[in-house]
Amino acid sequence: YTYVLQAVLPALITTLGLSLGLAGALVTIYQIVASFVQPVVGHLADRGSLRWPAWAGVMASGVAAGLLGLAPHYLVLVGLLLLGGVGTAIFHPVSGAMVGAAAPAAARGRWLALYVTAGNFGNAFGPLAIGALVERWGTAGTWPIMLPALVAGGLVYAFAPARPRPARTAPALPDLLRRHGRVLGALIVVVTLRAWATAALVTFIPLLGRARGLSLGEATLPLTAFLLVGACGSLVGGLAADRWGRDRVLVGSLLASVPFGLYVALSGDAGLGFLLTAAGAGFCLNGSFTALTIRGQESVPGSVGMVTGILLGLSVG
Repeated sequence: YTYVLQAVLPALITTLGLSLGLAGALVTIYQIVASFVQPVVGHLADRGSLRWPAWAGVMASGVAAGLLGLAPHYLVLVGLLLLGGVGTAIFHPVSGAMVGAAAPAAARGRWLALYVTAGNFGNAFGPLAIGALVERWGTAGTWPIMLPALVAGGLVYAFAPARPRPARTAPALPDLLRRHGRVLGALIVVVTLRAWATAALVTFIPLLGRARGLSLGEATLPLTAFLLVGACGSLVGGLAADRWGRDRVLVGSLLASVPFGLYVALSGDAGLGFLLTAAGAGFCLNGSFTALTIRGQESVPGSVGMVTGILLGLSVG
């Protein structure tokens, strides 16, 4: 559900008469809410045993995405994006901390890669699904996309294991920032710059496709390629981080993404080259993400939830 808005945005621009500035503001509103609540929720998760955000967050995100096409005016869209952003914000740090804390150190890259890859595959199919629904039934037909979220949330509520309370109290947030401020600052700079590039590409790939003559459905295909191949990149990056080290994979994959992103933005191509370079940009940008998450969790032991919230939150915002 993270990138459903970007896929339906060209249709909303037409039906609600939005300017590109207002359309971009919608993306920013969602990303700000989804980002900056996450570290707080993660810190609370470190100090307790919160479990409910893992199912409530999925449901809230799905309901908000499903109702986007039914919004009668701009303020309703803003309200739905606030709901979806909060859903994302409460889900990620709790679920990511569960995986990071449970995985053995020698295989943490593999398990976090599977966690990130599963989410990225979902992100890739979201725009494809919403594009098909809008082409068939118009913007009023977006509501079925919420149904998988309701089912998945119910399954998590029923079957996810209870979270044990931490053996010791997590340090206060100001103490954590003082003790680990240098490494957290470096990680935040890297994840913010990576998120900047990712958000720009994800937001404007469908709009570039439309401007270059593609239909709404066709314009979602390069975005789907970016996200779907990116999901493979996150898996490969996690496995590579276990083998060759976190920092080598992190730096190498970010540098490799640059030529792909430049071609997508500047070439004017709407054909196979557009599709393939969008896929290459997604692979390289997401190849860095698992290594970045592991690096953060291992750098601040005892605060897995808070660090996960910072890294996953800023990766959105």
